[in-house]
Amino acid sequence: MSRLLRGVTAQLLILTVLPLTLILGVISFGSIALHQQAMRRLIGERDTRAIVAAAGAISTVFEHKTSALQSYAEMVARETAGPSHRMNITDSLASSGDIASEFPDGVAMVDASGAIIAYYGGPAQWPLSPAQIRSWWPVSGALDSRIGVWKRDFVLRAQDRTRTVTAIGLYPIDALQFNALVNPTNAATTTLNAFLFSAGGRALADTQPELVHSDVQAHPGVAEALRGESGVLYRPDPASGEEHVISYAPIVSSKGQTGLGIIIEEPWEAVLDPLMRYSLAMPLITLPVLLLAMLAVTFGLRRIVQPLQQLDLQARKTGEGDLNALKQPVHGIEEIEQLQSTLREMSEQIQSDRERMRNYAHAVTETQEIERKRLARELHDDTIQNLIVLSQRIQQMRQAIGSDQPQTASRLEELRGAVLQTIDGVRRFSRALRPIYLDEAGLTAALERLAFEAQTTGNSPLCQVTFNTSGQVARLKPDVELALYRIAQEALTNALRHAQPAHVMITLSMIPSGGIRLSIEDDGDGFPPEPAHHDTTSRHTTNAVSGGFGLTGIRERALTIGADVEIHSEPGEGTRVSVVYQPR
Repeated sequence: MSRLLRGVTAQLLILTVLPLTLILGVISFGSIALHQQAMRRLIGERDTRAIVAAAGAISTVFEHKTSALQSYAEMVARETAGPSHRMNITDSLASSGDIASEFPDGVAMVDASGAIIAYYGGPAQWPLSPAQIRSWWPVSGALDSRIGVWKRDFVLRAQDRTRTVTAIGLYPIDALQFNALVNPTNAATTTLNAFLFSAGGRALADTQPELVHSDVQAHPGVAEALRGESGVLYRPDPASGEEHVISYAPIVSSKGQTGLGIIIEEPWEAVLDPLMRYSLAMPLITLPVLLLAMLAVTFGLRRIVQPLQQLDLQARKTGEGDLNALKQPVHGIEEIEQLQSTLREMSEQIQSDRERMRNYAHAVTETQEIERKRLARELHDDTIQNLIVLSQRIQQMRQAIGSDQPQTASRLEELRGAVLQTIDGVRRFSRALRPIYLDEAGLTAALERLAFEAQTTGNSPLCQVTFNTSGQVARLKPDVELALYRIAQEALTNALRHAQPAHVMITLSMIPSGGIRLSIEDDGDGFPPEPAHHDTTSRHTTNAVSGGFGLTGIRERALTIGADVEIHSEPGEGTRVSVVYQPR
């Protein structure tokens, strides 16, 4: 038994499947309870929205009817001149085209004393006496917002602006179509019960007709609604034991409480029953699903996730420059292996393009240096010699003139000075094209001369340019020395031209591994860091170090001799260009 428990399968079941099954069971039954609470709350919110909407619709009807009564009161107030006009007022009400549709059970006009001025009773005569009217409200002064109830009618009222005439209208309760208001979709349901009640606690309209006229004063929510509150209650039903959701809301007009309210009640568990039966079976359904999921996860880990992780690592190494990283197979599904094959082909193409670019850059650089050398030789052998001859002839002409023509002699001397300055400029230009110190004395002497000339004749005379060496730097191959010199020349020129530094330091030193480090560092403006994995063939430029293609030129020079270049800069903190060359 102990040996069986020590097996991988048994430990997997005990330590993984069994706890997961228990957790799944707890989650399933817990989710049922949470779902019940959520449904309970959702049904309450739904009924509350429905009852508030129904109360608003009823209030809108009352507002419309009250507005019509006010217009009738205004009309009667204008026509009232004395007792002799009462018959005319009654005739005017009878001739009103919409009074029968607005108040089919009749309209009456009452003066400040409570006497009926005129009435229109439709098919029947006006049913209410002044005593009945006074039993609901005072007949003088401002009217409140309450709405009376007489038999199967709402008793609505409104006054004219002078409060001399009060219009009273009888509007049938059945005309509200209460069922349509609380159940607008007309869905067939035996569980929902809604009723409209008055201030006396009497049911006026109900979705279950047998409850009409019954006393609902003690029903939960009635007292709250009559106090002007709206909300939801959860109470168990004494007969069935089910918990009912009871939503209540008052009917409020623009003037205040009307003394009416609405209740909607239903057992929320009846709505939940079908879903509950399905939810109870969830643990039995999810157990085989869990086992299948574990098999799928195991397969996915071995054939998808791990190969993708390996492929991601290989892709990052490739991005960092290791173009051989994708040669190791990852053994994933067919799509992943195809993706690796595609990436490998791309890597090989990039490697081939990089090699061609390296050869091209080397050829271009070599061609440039050959052309520079030819131009330097022609400037030295031809142009400078011609300028020297020209200077000597000017000197001879000045001597031949003597002191006879002092003005002409002075102009010839100025011309000779200009020629001598041109000779110095052409010589500097010739040395820049092909530094003779590099060929004759080596890289150290050439860099020292470069720093001296930049200090004395550079673009920024206020900048201090220094050159330092560390260790005994041996002579290198001519193409290596020339590339390192050009890198220093490019970095120095662009720093003086764009960064506005106070100090530039060129350092050439030996490193412990036997290589050479060339560093050009300034305290100028600097520039934002470059993006990671900068492409040496990119046309990216910066405003401080690269004069157009400064960074690209430096990297291409380093690429031709197999050197590593690092460029570090921050805005306001200067720039450091560092090149490390390892002789092979």
